[in-house]
Amino acid sequence: MSAVEFAGITSKTAKPAKEPTAAERIRTVLATSDSLALTLLDDGYRADLVGLHSTDAYGALTLRPPRDSALAARVIGAELGDLPAQLEFTDLAPVAVRDRVRAQVTLAGWLTPDADQPDADRLALRFDCAEAALTTPFGARTADPDELALATPDP
Repeated sequence: MSAVEFAGITSKTAKPAKEPTAAERIRTVLATSDSLALTLLDDGYRADLVGLHSTDAYGALTLRPPRDSALAARVIGAELGDLPAQLEFTDLAPVAVRDRVRAQVTLAGWLTPDADQPDADRLALRFDCAEAALTTPFGARTADPDELALATPDP
């Protein structure tokens, strides 16, 4: 709170809320999105994944496609052990408004089979982020992968 004086009257006003950083907004979108669009950058393969990703406390993404899926086959058969990929997440307003898109997040990096494979029916794929971008109606911003690891989702 700060004091403001006007015409001899002092009143206390609340400080404006600090706007979340790009990394915090990205972490929020990652934590709340149920789906994502994936594009493999080597061959252009595209897939929409619904309910098949999770993030840990540091924002690291794990995808869990079915083991018999085309995506799993491509990653397992990758010559170098990983595949370059782009992931796109969209944050939609929960109510009907003219423009429901509040933010879009694009991540670029590599998909690699995770060393820990807890589910026999799913292939756990670790996503190693190299670039992160946030686009909102107010403009575009980027965040360094290290910033993402240190950021917390916006409450």
